[in-house]
Amino acid sequence: MVFSCLALLVGQMSAELLPVELGGARLEISALLAPASPPQFDPKNAWSFPFKVEGRANGVLRFRAFGQSQKNFDLCRSAMRLLLRMWDIAQKWKIDHPLAYERIIDVYLCEGGKSGGEQGIFNTASGKPTNCIYIYDISSLVEPVEMAREIAHEYGHAVLPGIKGFREPEEWANGYLGEKLFLLELSNNQQLTAEDVMGADANAIKKWLSNNAILLTDKIWKNGVDTNLLIASGQKAMNEYIGINLFFHEALPSAFARGFKMNSGQTAKDSLEGLMFALEEKQSWDINIPIRLSNTKIWIPFDKRWTVSGGKLTKTKGGWSQVQPQSKTINVILKPNLP
Repeated sequence: MVFSCLALLVGQMSAELLPVELGGARLEISALLAPASPPQFDPKNAWSFPFKVEGRANGVLRFRAFGQSQKNFDLCRSAMRLLLRMWDIAQKWKIDHPLAYERIIDVYLCEGGKSGGEQGIFNTASGKPTNCIYIYDISSLVEPVEMAREIAHEYGHAVLPGIKGFREPEEWANGYLGEKLFLLELSNNQQLTAEDVMGADANAIKKWLSNNAILLTDKIWKNGVDTNLLIASGQKAMNEYIGINLFFHEALPSAFARGFKMNSGQTAKDSLEGLMFALEEKQSWDINIPIRLSNTKIWIPFDKRWTVSGGKLTKTKGGWSQVQPQSKTINVILKPNLP
């Protein structure tokens, strides 16, 4: 009798709409109600994944998440919820999944393998290239914040522009940048709940961000950019690259998003140039000063060509200016070209 009931469920999907619309997209999770027969075999290891959850945005497939056993089925659903939220965030920056892989990302939650994650392009048995995320030894990810961070890290590799050239902690920086950007956005949105971040507690996420993201951001606010680090390759160099992007994300969010499009290369130096080019597209910018820095001298990416109000200009260096804030918002206006 049990077998007959399961047989009736094969091929059937349950659907769930996410309750909050952030960017206006209709986000939907569909889950296969019984193990697929035949199961999905992943393209790298050829492991069996009979459980599947799909994620759609406005009715269009964007993700497939695969599990190896019933015990991890709920984990697949939770991961899909987080993935869809991150896709929605990326839309603010005009970023979508690569068209070369039909804008679909396959996510494999693996019970084996060495603990950690991996993102890459792998060919299926038929030779079709697919954009894949692997999370290995998922039973080792017992902390919800770490689980959310790991998935956000690999999603960063899958969707954010690739910046490379680092010796450590890894060659490509978009994973480490992605984990911080996406968790910041998720943490700052009061409409979201723990369900959207793998069950992680809001205070635990804020603590993680304070230790791993805000410190890097504040280094740029307080010291400006160390251009020597932008041509280096160690951990400090990656931190500088990430700090610059987190700074623009907080201080000049529209320039941050535009900088992705203006970047013409794959180095940290190219990334900064793209961000600076984005600033040239407007003649006026407002910079909201974080409360934590309201009494601190800060650096902003504007030189003597710009008039500063809302703060006292104290010095300039390498195209940046140090300012003592005198209000919650600093306004800069490009000076007219006088003969």
